[in-house]
Amino acid sequence: MTLRMRILGIAAASCLAVAVAALPNVAAAAPASATSQANGGSTLNMTAIRASIASHNGTLTMAEASRLGIKPNTQYANTPLAATLHRALIKSGTGGGADPASIQPSTVRPMDAAGCAGKVCIGITGKGLHVDSWITSADVSAYQCSFGGFWEDGGLIDTGPEVCDSNGVLWNQALDVDFSEDTHVCNSWLNISGKPCEEVHS
Repeated sequence: MTLRMRILGIAAASCLAVAVAALPNVAAAAPASATSQANGGSTLNMTAIRASIASHNGTLTMAEASRLGIKPNTQYANTPLAATLHRALIKSGTGGGADPASIQPSTVRPMDAAGCAGKVCIGITGKGLHVDSWITSADVSAYQCSFGGFWEDGGLIDTGPEVCDSNGVLWNQALDVDFSEDTHVCNSWLNISGKPCEEVHS
């Protein structure tokens, strides 16, 4: 699998390190038609979400998430990746307190691409356009509850289940996800700064 790791922001020292190159703001590259995405009967205004994150130093705050209609464990797009990802997030689980690398089965090879921006990390393992594991984590130093945001080509497509911890790593993981060629994927966490991204290729 050829995965090119690109990071928005500065890599956090506590996360996995790989070759990293600056990625232009993926959100800014999203087509105008991606300004709203389906969420059941309502829509998410991607322009407002990106503006909120930008105005809060790269962080989606709890108050802003509530105002914009973002909540945990919810699918926000009707793309094939979003549908598969949502099912995978429900089955794969979440955690807190442990480094996500330490909970993966020993048969899983090291991340093909991994890195961090701010306190948020992303890691992908797989072959071709099939991803065996897409995991995101966030470092916390005091008690905090949060959930991961999963982004595809500049739009928020899904959120993971909420998880809480007092001093360690929060994580959401999806297993067995298939991507389209040249898909840009990113992760963010509610109330935690950072949005690392990757580009997936066959």
